[in-house]
Amino acid sequence: MQRLLSSRFVLLLFVATRVFAEDPGERTDSVVWDFNQADPLPGEAVGLARIVPGTLQAPVYPTFSPNNRVLELAAPSWIRIADSGTEWFDFTTGDEVTFEAWVRLNSMGENMCLVSKGRTGTSGYKAINQNWAFRLRNVGGTARLNLLFRSQDTEDHKGDWHRWTSDSGLTAGRRWHHVAISYRFGDPESIRGVLDGRIVKGDWDMGGPTTAPPIVDDDEVWIGSTMAGNRNNSFDGAIDQLAIHRHILPPDQLQQRFRWNPPKARPPEIPDGQVALQIFESDSAVGEFPLDVDPPLLEWTQEEMALTGLPNAYDKWGVRIDWPATVLVRAWTRLTLPPGPHRLLLRSRGRSRVLLND
Repeated sequence: MQRLLSSRFVLLLFVATRVFAEDPGERTDSVVWDFNQADPLPGEAVGLARIVPGTLQAPVYPTFSPNNRVLELAAPSWIRIADSGTEWFDFTTGDEVTFEAWVRLNSMGENMCLVSKGRTGTSGYKAINQNWAFRLRNVGGTARLNLLFRSQDTEDHKGDWHRWTSDSGLTAGRRWHHVAISYRFGDPESIRGVLDGRIVKGDWDMGGPTTAPPIVDDDEVWIGSTMAGNRNNSFDGAIDQLAIHRHILPPDQLQQRFRWNPPKARPPEIPDGQVALQIFESDSAVGEFPLDVDPPLLEWTQEEMALTGLPNAYDKWGVRIDWPATVLVRAWTRLTLPPGPHRLLLRSRGRSRVLLND
């Protein structure tokens, strides 16, 4: 007796349109803010900065508690931490540092400060006294890993801004990302970036590499903003496990930080003989398929497993708008195929793939 093969086809199109505490006076090696302490804010909150239950929780992120809490910042908001004369947060030539954090972006400014020391003002000395800043920089719609500091004036060197930016980055959305930068001041070749378990390359794209020492003073440390709370220099989203280590962590150790179990895609209701289509905003790079997406922007059914273009997009007022720069299109259907070999033809102008019985 011959058997029939019952298959569900999914067509996917990718379209381009060591120490967990907070008081540096109690340790010499690392400061890590995990925002799960009884009094989790490490300084004075300015604006809307609050501790909330987040989505950075097990089982999707298995290294975190199912009840994990995170710091949520609505830009421009920040936390001020006094230097207190401890010099723990001061870095100069020869000092090693590793910055790391888990981040989720709601929206992107130009330079999104995660944590920085100095440059708390917008004019005068406090506009340039940047000892260091661990940031995300918006380049072409992606948030790139970024380190910024200003060098001192010396007899043979005029003080200047020095900025390193990674070649790849992340985007705003529901996903959490692990970001890290390690550096030895005075040794520009020592800089390393890690994003979601991958070592990323980058360039000194402003001021060039330098061996000159950075500016060091007693200005405050800010989490989430800089330059008197400038909106374009503020972080809008959520942060957890924000850490400053006074040593360089091995790259493989940073790579192992990122553990993620993305939820399996679930099919929508698929009427008999129909194709169900969904359009999602993607927070992945064009060259990879997103493993986790927000609810679909649009859903509909049709008879053909084909598209000649995307339908128009509209805002809540019915006004036509553009689709996001990168979207994911899923087309689902159920077919019963007769036994024997079959050839599937897939044509797409974007990145695409076919999944059977997935």
